[in-house]
Parts: sequence; structure tokens; C-alpha cells
Amino acid sequence: ELSSGEVVPYTTRVARRSHHNNYPSGAPSHAHDPTAVRTTMAVLDMAEAMENAAALKAASASHAGWTELVSLSTLAMWMKPGKGKDSIMHSQINIDMPCAFAMDCMMNLRPESMEWRADTLNSIEIVREYGPDDVLILMAPKVPFIMKYLKPMPEKTPLRLVTRRDFPEPGDFSCIVVPYDIENNVAIEEVGPTKLKSAVFSPHPDNPNMTIVHSLDTANLALFPTWGLKMILKATVTGSIDANVKNYKASARYKNFIATNTAP
Repeated sequence: ELSSGEVVPYTTRVARRSHHNNYPSGAPSHAHDPTAVRTTMAVLDMAEAMENAAALKAASASHAGWTELVSLSTLAMWMKPGKGKDSIMHSQINIDMPCAFAMDCMMNLRPESMEWRADTLNSIEIVREYGPDDVLILMAPKVPFIMKYLKPMPEKTPLRLVTRRDFPEPGDFSCIVVPYDIENNVAIEEVGPTKLKSAVFSPHPDNPNMTIVHSLDTANLALFPTWGLKMILKATVTGSIDANVKNYKASARYKNFIATNTAP
């Protein structure tokens, strides 16, 4: 298990065999490419996932080999082929809030976040708490009928959320959201259409009241031609982020932080 605020190596179990992976808990090697296509196993190593998340900032300097999907002042998105039918998507998002608040707005998936997520989620339940920045939840998203028809999915998705503060650099937040097998107590490759998501939140170098987010997602986008995907993303992603930020700033949680001059 992961201890509070720290990612430690653990033993993965696949096909009745055990493999011990020693991934350091310190700063990642910037030579490591977190977007490289890998032959992954059914069980994920969460220590490696966190190291990959932290390496996103360094890897974002070059997008050679990527297809640009969106290029706006507040949002840029790129895509490249992943394993099998999967695609890897890298997003760079500018959010008009200090880093701790942006992270809380976007990555807090505890029940308290229903205050600003009621439009997109039916419920969130805590299954197990490993620490203040490490929790296992059951999340029930609101899914349009057409999406359920195209891709069968469970009513509730088990996810483990881990945040590491001041990593890879002071003031940063590295986060992973991992599909989870509750019965076997291991992180897994996917649950239905849900796969690993990772993100790094960093203070904007020119404005400490803004945040730059680098996120990495894996998804099966085989049904969407590139031109159609560009239209869908440009029309929906920016609006979704803006709505989430607006709802968060209207929440009692955010107002209490501001009134008490505290932060998440």
C-alpha cells in the first residue's frame, strides 16, 4: 500500500507470477519519457505511474511525433498512438487560480466535491482511506445513453486517487487517478472505459495566481476520425473546464478557504 504523501515500490501480481519493481520515490529522471508506448500488464505499478506523472513537465517541451488537436491560449492538446487501439493524449491547461485551488478543483474526487460536480456525477463513495492525499473511491458518473451503447461500463467505477505535494518541484502537485481492483487490492490497467489519468499542477512562472496543468490520458478513440475529434474537443473540453472552475468558485468549500485565508 501507499503511505500518506509518499509513493513506495510494491509487488505486482500478474498471471500467478510476482515481479518486484524498485522505482525511487525521489525526483524523476527527466530523460524518462512518460508518454512512450509500453507493453503494459493488467496490474499497474503505482510508484511508476507517479514517476511518469512527475516527468510530464520535462517531456512537454517537445511534441515531435504528436498530432496537434487543440491550440488555444488556455488549452492545448496533442495525441499519438498508444498500445493497440489506444491513443495517448497530452493536455496543457491554464487555470485562473493558484495551484492548490486548481488541483482541488480538478482532482479532488472525494464526496465533498459533489458540491461542484453534481452536473457530471451521480455519487462518490469512499471505500478506504490510506491518508489525507490517498483515497479509494467508488464514482458513479452521469453517462449519456449513446456512450453507454457504444461502450458498456459499470454503474460505479473504483478509483484510487493519490496526490504528492511539492513534487517534482516545490509548489507542484503530482496526481494520479488509477482504476482499482478492490477485491485483490491492486491498481489495474482499466475498468470499463476508464484508464490511468495523471497530471502535474505547477504555478505559472509569470503569475502565481494562475496554474499550468500538464495531464496525460489514455483512451480508445478508434471510433473518432482526427478531424471529428478536433471539433469535439474544441467544443467541449474548454467549456467543461470553465464550468468546473465556475462551480468550484461558487462552492462553500472555496468560499471558506478565501474567508479564512487558507488553502487546500
